[in-house]
Amino acid sequence: MFHRYPHPRSPCSASSVPLSRRERDAKPFSLREKGGDEGKSGSAQGMCAMSVSARMALRSNQSHWLMTTILDLSKVLRHALLGVGLGFWSMSLAQTTPADAVQAEVKRPVTEIVWEWSAYYTSVGLHIPLTDEAVADGGEMGEAEVYVQLLRNFFRPRILLLEASVYPMPVLGTWIRNHHPGLYQDAWIAGDSVNLVQVLTAGFQEPWAVSAFIGNQMRFLRAGEETIDTNRGYMGYLISAGKKHIRDDVLIDDDWLELEWKMKGERKFSGEHLSWSFRVGTKLHRNPDIVDMVYLGIGRSNLDFGGRFLSWLKNTRVNLLTELTSDSLTFARQELLFGKKVPLTYCKCALEAALGLIYERDAKYQGALANADRSELSLVFRPNLEF
Repeated sequence: MFHRYPHPRSPCSASSVPLSRRERDAKPFSLREKGGDEGKSGSAQGMCAMSVSARMALRSNQSHWLMTTILDLSKVLRHALLGVGLGFWSMSLAQTTPADAVQAEVKRPVTEIVWEWSAYYTSVGLHIPLTDEAVADGGEMGEAEVYVQLLRNFFRPRILLLEASVYPMPVLGTWIRNHHPGLYQDAWIAGDSVNLVQVLTAGFQEPWAVSAFIGNQMRFLRAGEETIDTNRGYMGYLISAGKKHIRDDVLIDDDWLELEWKMKGERKFSGEHLSWSFRVGTKLHRNPDIVDMVYLGIGRSNLDFGGRFLSWLKNTRVNLLTELTSDSLTFARQELLFGKKVPLTYCKCALEAALGLIYERDAKYQGALANADRSELSLVFRPNLEF
């Protein structure tokens, strides 16, 4: 991610006549990352930016060496994943085989490539086993038992996972706003309070990431079911990095680093699909106008072809993300997404409609990115066809 943001209001600037959201969006992206020609001028805006940089100097110096090292490693990781991916391409072609035919193979961990495709999250990962121990099979376990099994082996890392991911819909939103501003302006509705492009792309704060995970894993197999590479559960530690930040479909220059503990997985069989994500962590930003955060995230999605539509646990999706400032634990941001699924047995698929809200306070940004005119609430809508 990156940054140019249209018509922000600096806390050091004089008061002005408020503009509508359409008028603000129509103005050119004039802000640039500090260090450009504008940052060298002697204008009042330049002095304001210097004061913000001075306040953030201590924090930046303390984390500079760590951020530099991790981001350099992320470049090496991207090239390594590309090279290894080409080398293992032929191994990844046969990803769907009968479960009983691969049971013995699962007991001997091997290095493998795993792909995941969706409109909002697409990734390729390199799974590297750290031990020769058999991979636990949770295909016949209940949901709670899976969580207990992963927690039980929490202190025994068995896998190293290197991953590169991209988020297509959020990337599309930034591309539309940057390359087709007229179309983006036409997407404003409800008195310029809701933008349809933002509604469909909100919720992702970066366009891509590279990650490294170390921890425990579990496979999910059932007799007579096909084996799917992504049918796995994980628990352990994750470190991620990137160079861009997204706010309101605008890319902002920002070298960021994320550290988290998480338990995540997906179990997909012919009659039921289940996925979950529980995580707690911190996210650090080199851009001084984006405040460092700590966060707690909870997510669960279920598709049950035999379940009742009005059930709270069956055929539902729930995502919650709470962010606090890392220095003072001030509440800064809250995401809430709730979705319902309609199973279609004739195609073994489901129609899904998820609706949510994002509440974002001024504590999330400061300096050049502070904008008192911006609405604190954003609407989120994510339609989906799940197979």
